[in-house]
Amino acid sequence: MIDDITFSKTLPRKITAAGALFTNTDGKVLLVVPTYKPVWEIPGGTVEANESPQQACKREVREELGIDVPIGQLLRLNYREETEELSEILLFVFDGGVLSAEQIAAIQLPPDELSNFHFLTLDEAKDKLIPSLYQLIESGLEQRKLNQTRYTENSDTV
Repeated sequence: MIDDITFSKTLPRKITAAGALFTNTDGKVLLVVPTYKPVWEIPGGTVEANESPQQACKREVREELGIDVPIGQLLRLNYREETEELSEILLFVFDGGVLSAEQIAAIQLPPDELSNFHFLTLDEAKDKLIPSLYQLIESGLEQRKLNQTRYTENSDTV
């Protein structure tokens, strides 16, 4: 008979990531431009060991944007299965809220990770994002209006 700790180390592991959905007062979505890949993202990143998804989101926002803001409710949780190109992942999207002009002016990006940020409408963002993230953002904005959380698999929004 093995103990619980030994047994738990034999279980499969999934990548877990968390991001924040921010808008400006015009309702445009905040997207960041990574230096290491061609598609844009929402602020966020990988959840570290012994860190909750919401804690990771807050930490990543602080690291990526240089601002310390409250992270709101969970808007979206999406499971994506592994493909040839992408790893299996659980992605948590939290409500970052509406950023004020002062908060936006205070944004400081880490130059080794992010080259720029933009506020875009969904139509403007479509060609900048992978389709699954576009769907998560679109649905996340709807969940914010409804004050709800939604779970999907493989970004299926049906």
